[in-house]
Amino acid sequence: MSFQSLQYFSETGDLQGVADRLEEGEDPDEYDENKGMVALSMAAVNGHIECCEALLEIGADTTMVDKIYLQTPLHWALSAVKTDENPDPGAKALAITKLILAKNQELLEAKDPEGCTPLMIAAKFGMTDAAVLLRELGAEVNRKSKDGKPPLHYTCSRGHIAV
Repeated sequence: MSFQSLQYFSETGDLQGVADRLEEGEDPDEYDENKGMVALSMAAVNGHIECCEALLEIGADTTMVDKIYLQTPLHWALSAVKTDENPDPGAKALAITKLILAKNQELLEAKDPEGCTPLMIAAKFGMTDAAVLLRELGAEVNRKSKDGKPPLHYTCSRGHIAV
């Protein structure tokens, strides 16, 4: 039987695999060698809510950024795209956003290297319900990214009218 990592099971949404790896003592904050991401980010971007819950319950660090794009798990959840495996990324992004912010409210205004906050990412990717939640929680609607763009710019430029 071949060994699969916690990151692999998180990425594929195998909750039993995640539980087994955590029970074996695998570190939830260890980076995947190939993708440079932690398990929580991999579960979040793929919309695996239950895996995110398990990782957060064990104490996964919500502030860990990936090694390439330097995005938090919250940023990754909000940038999920529609796939066959994740046909409704908006609903899953909303659920994962709630989970992560319940553990760390300070991420509400976390910035990536481009200066984008979670609200900007939600606007950019058309995550309407998550954008509403972020705004209700106090996310700054007029904050600007490093290139001077507020969330409204991202939603308009991408045609996300509902956001």
